[in-house]
Amino acid sequence: MADEIMEAFARYHRDILTPELQEMRQDLREEIGLLRREVNAGFDRVYTRLERVETESVAIKAGLQRVELRLDRLEERVARIEAIVENGDRTRQLEALEAELGQVKDRVSALEDTITRLRREVGHQ
Repeated sequence: MADEIMEAFARYHRDILTPELQEMRQDLREEIGLLRREVNAGFDRVYTRLERVETESVAIKAGLQRVELRLDRLEERVARIEAIVENGDRTRQLEALEAELGQVKDRVSALEDTITRLRREVGHQ
């Protein structure tokens, strides 16, 4: 009887259990393969996006450098314009002082004329 049980168990193992285990193993391999492909596809999407981000980062850095250069040039131009305006203010101040000096000279000349006239009048008396 023990031999019959062993033989039945061997047949069960060979005819039922082994094919089921092989089918389960094959299903598991297929599931693992599918999962692996999904994970790899996910990584491929991540790598693609990462490459795009890196490309955009390089473009942004280059654009920022161009903006910084333009800003530097603008700052230089503003400094030159400020110097011109400052010089213009000095020129206007100088012109105003020269006009005032001209007026003072005219008044001094008028006063000298008056003094000369008064001396003549006093000297003639």
